[in-house]
Amino acid sequence: LSLGVFVESLPDLRERVRRCPSDSKSLHTLGAMLAERGEYRRSFICHRAAAVIRPEDVKVLYDCGTTAIRLGRAADAAWYLDKAFRGLGLGFELMRSATADPAPPAFGCSSGPTDRSTWCRANSTTTCPTLMLG
Repeated sequence: LSLGVFVESLPDLRERVRRCPSDSKSLHTLGAMLAERGEYRRSFICHRAAAVIRPEDVKVLYDCGTTAIRLGRAADAAWYLDKAFRGLGLGFELMRSATADPAPPAFGCSSGPTDRSTWCRANSTTTCPTLMLG
C-alpha cells in the first residue's frame, strides 16, 4: 500500500476529493495516505470508491483487497484480489466458490446500487466516501 513520499498534504487531498468526488486518482491516493496512517476503514472506503469509478484498474483493486485484509474482511479481500489477479492475466480464484456473486461486495450487486452516489443514498450517509474523509 505504501506510496512512499506523497506530493500533497492530507488536508489538500481531502479537499480535492470533496470538490471532485469522481476523481478516482485522488480517491486512490487518499486511500493510500490513510492506510499509511493506519486508518484502514477510511482507506478501504476510498479504495472502494475508486474501484467503482475504475473497475479495471489493477492497482486500485489490489490496494482495496489488501486494505480489506487489514480490516479482517476476508470475503471483500478475496473478491478484490481475485479481480486484480485476473486483470494481470492470472486465472485463479481466491477463496471464491463457483456460485459466488460476481459483484463487488462493497457496492451491491446487479439488483442493488452499483455507483458510489446511489450507494451513498441507499445507505447511511455517514458511510459515504465523501463524508468519511474529514
